[in-house]
Parts: sequence; structure tokens; C-alpha cells
Amino acid sequence: MAVHTFAEGVGVGVSFGSRPEKGESMAVAIGVHNIPEGLAVASVAVSHGQSVLTAMAVATAAAFPQAIMAVPAYLFVDFFSQILPIGLGFAAGAMMWLVLSEMVTEASESLGKKTAATTVCQLSPSSVPVSD
Repeated sequence: MAVHTFAEGVGVGVSFGSRPEKGESMAVAIGVHNIPEGLAVASVAVSHGQSVLTAMAVATAAAFPQAIMAVPAYLFVDFFSQILPIGLGFAAGAMMWLVLSEMVTEASESLGKKTAATTVCQLSPSSVPVSD
């Protein structure tokens, strides 16, 4: 559970780093999402004979990495915001290379070149991002 909350903290920090209004809505969404998670963790502790106070402490401790990771993630995005477009462009290029070199090749071997080429042509327009 702690690893799960680690990733949630990174999500909140990155959201605040990209746009504060997105960060606020992400923090609220994750906070609401944490209520049933905390209840699940606490109920397991209580079912194993722990007191309610101990169960509450265990549930809080399980969510603690979230708060720890939000700040470094925010600082990371803030520090590297100037080169973020370069990194995103590199990531997009790497994904395109992977698709073309691995997946299309495998599809053409198993489906035939004509079917694979038709599928790629049909799906290509759907991969063009729409800017917000």
C-alpha cells in the first residue's frame, strides 16, 4: 500500500508543478480516493486484533509516502520545466520507434503485410495529439 501511495504523491506533485489548478483538483481527488483505502487498511488491522487507535496509525503511516513524494515531484517539475518539451519529444519519438520497429514488424509477420499496413494507416490519425 505504501508503494501505491508513493505514486499518488508523485502524481499530486507533478500536477501542482504543471498547473496549480490541476494540482488542486488532483489533490482533492486523491484525498477522496484515500478515504476507502484508509478504511480498508484500518479494517484489516482491527480484524487482526489491533486497537482502533493502532489501526488509525497504521492507515496513516501507509499513506505517509504520499506526502513525502509530493514535494520532490513538484520541485522536479518546476526545476526541469524549461527542458520538459525536449523530454516529452524524446519520449514520443522513442514510443514511435518502438511501435514501428517492434509491433508493426510482429503484426506484419503474423497478420500479413497488407493487413498490418492497412491497420497502421487506419490508426495513425488517432495517434496525433490534440493540444489543449
